[in-house]
Amino acid sequence: LEHRLKKQVAFMEKNTDIGVLGSAMRLVNQHKEKNIFPPLSKKACLDKLCYTVCVYHPTTLIRVSALGKQRYTQNTYAEDYQLWVDLAKNGVVFFNLKDVLLKYYRYDSCISNMHSDKQANGTAIIKQNYLQYYLNIPDKYQNELRWLCGLPEKNLSLFRLGKFHVYLIKNNSNKKKIILRVMIITIRNNIRSYLRS
Repeated sequence: LEHRLKKQVAFMEKNTDIGVLGSAMRLVNQHKEKNIFPPLSKKACLDKLCYTVCVYHPTTLIRVSALGKQRYTQNTYAEDYQLWVDLAKNGVVFFNLKDVLLKYYRYDSCISNMHSDKQANGTAIIKQNYLQYYLNIPDKYQNELRWLCGLPEKNLSLFRLGKFHVYLIKNNSNKKKIILRVMIITIRNNIRSYLRS
């Protein structure tokens, strides 16, 4: 949309700590149009990476200094998510403008729709990596972490999952909301998978 780059460049010139800047956007498909809004604080961006992207890729400006030597990884079908997680783990600051600055057209034939199963698996692996980093989860909880990310994991009792949940809350008291959000998403997805089978 008009003046998008001008607004974003001006914002980044005033806020030199921001490494990645996105905005809200208007999503258009064959059936409808709607405005979608990303998280609007630095912490909310890091929290949202626990389950999905925190910036809408086509709206972003990235400082060359923030990008450094980081590049896309191949064949994950979730390259954007991987890039944002890698940058966040390197200390890059994310932020979004609340303004709708882009109109994005999405069709049923786009790559993410055609490869949704592969993308879901790639996303789960990236999510596992980020959650372990962001919530300081030790290796002894790998099975529980895999479950939390929607990866196949058998032989997990409710007792072990409960113990894991207590550990997460106890060791991340300032991140209780995001932990609860990730748990709810996992349980909802597990119920959907069960009902489909």
